[in-house]
Amino acid sequence: MPHPLYRYHALITTEEIDPAAVQAMFRLRKRLFVDQCGWMLSTTGDAERDQFDAWYTEHCLLFLGPELVGGFRAIRTDYPI
Repeated sequence: MPHPLYRYHALITTEEIDPAAVQAMFRLRKRLFVDQCGWMLSTTGDAERDQFDAWYTEHCLLFLGPELVGGFRAIRTDYPI
């Protein structure tokens, strides 16, 4: 159960700006999609990333206090895939 004083907050960033936060999202994706859901995705160590995780990919990360609990990525349309 979360600490009663914890609040949700979001961070929109790129891997270049905040590599630690984005790496945490890659680890969360591996735990959720590969370990829990059993999807056959390519992983490196404890992280899942794919061809859409480029330097310009925007990541919206959701935290509950200090813990990353979710997020999504947005891929810019003004850059090549």
